[in-house]
Amino acid sequence: MREKPYFVYDENGNGLRLRIAPTGVKSFQVMKRIGTKVSFVTVGKFCGKEGSMLMHPEQAQQRARVLYAELAAGNNVNEKKKQQRREEQSKKDATLSAFMKNHYEQWSSVNHKDSEGILKRITFHFGKWFDKPLHELTSALVEGWRQEQLNMGRKPSGINRDLTALRGLLSRALDTGIIDTHPLNKVKQLKVDRNPKPRFLTTDEESRLLAALDKRQACQQAKRTRYNQWLKERRHPTLPELNIEFTDYIKPIVLLAINSGLRRGEIFNLTWHDVNFDQKYLSVEGTGSKTGHTRHVPLNQTAYETLSVWRRQTNSLSFVFPHSETGSRLRSIKSAWREVLKVADLCFPKEHPEYFTFHDLRHAFASKLVMRGASLYDIKELLGHDTIDTTQVYAHLAPQHKANIVALLDEN
Repeated sequence: MREKPYFVYDENGNGLRLRIAPTGVKSFQVMKRIGTKVSFVTVGKFCGKEGSMLMHPEQAQQRARVLYAELAAGNNVNEKKKQQRREEQSKKDATLSAFMKNHYEQWSSVNHKDSEGILKRITFHFGKWFDKPLHELTSALVEGWRQEQLNMGRKPSGINRDLTALRGLLSRALDTGIIDTHPLNKVKQLKVDRNPKPRFLTTDEESRLLAALDKRQACQQAKRTRYNQWLKERRHPTLPELNIEFTDYIKPIVLLAINSGLRRGEIFNLTWHDVNFDQKYLSVEGTGSKTGHTRHVPLNQTAYETLSVWRRQTNSLSFVFPHSETGSRLRSIKSAWREVLKVADLCFPKEHPEYFTFHDLRHAFASKLVMRGASLYDIKELLGHDTIDTTQVYAHLAPQHKANIVALLDEN
């Protein structure tokens, strides 16, 4: 093996040469002359250590002509290559945390309805990877994380939602050129039950839930009375007593959910402009709906009276259920909801088969209608499902309909 590289020059005299390194790597170089100073710029490799051809001599000649044209135009070829290397290195150094903070957060706030929820999901589940460059988030790494989650007993549907959030971020990184390939392209979603049995309220559970709401309000009223008595004893101005129908927005929100089937986000987005008291219906605007389609939901007597009483109590001119301090859109009722569930004896861990969420109030609405004879098509329209397939999860609650079909076999 030679200790120093040696060169083979192009017979055409165009300044192109082939550099053969002691390791066997062959590279095409073109001569660059500035004044009396001569240097060479690499245009590509002829072949690597294993001997496979990477650039044909004709391609090298074409590339040499392009470089000479750039030099003639006064372009600094070396500086351009350095800039390209810096950009490539910048891509390698782009961490998950930096990309999320410097780009994705702002982009997501404009393009996602639940931007805050998506960002929290990514932070909670993938925060341990924040210091990793994006190009190091490989499919093997993600599949390893997924297996860990399964081993912990998490449901496939929840894991899929987490990966969907991460997938969206990486898709944006691909669109902006931060990464060259999508690391999750080969990571398929876990299979989930397309027709799971929905969790809905039994008659006893619904009674306990409503009783818990009343008990919570009674506690708030008693607490206000005690506080006013404390203020009086110290000769301070007292606060208004809470001898009203609703002490805050929790009870009316739950009553509306269980009697309209609205999603939590749709309730939070609801404005008084969306409520038609004369014709007794409310509109879920497409911009605030999961499916993006506007729908109109009739109000039963309970929902109508709930909104009528709440309208007289609140000073809000925009959101039906505004934030109590800022008046802006409500973001969460998690703490108060959990308190109600505890009092109603409905607070179960996630892995428990009786685990109950706010979204299950929507299932309760649909389930009661189905069991009282409503058609699945009507349920689909009320819930705002895109397809009847989603509504089919309630089909098992209409046994009489199936019994009538089977009974056709008994006819002569």
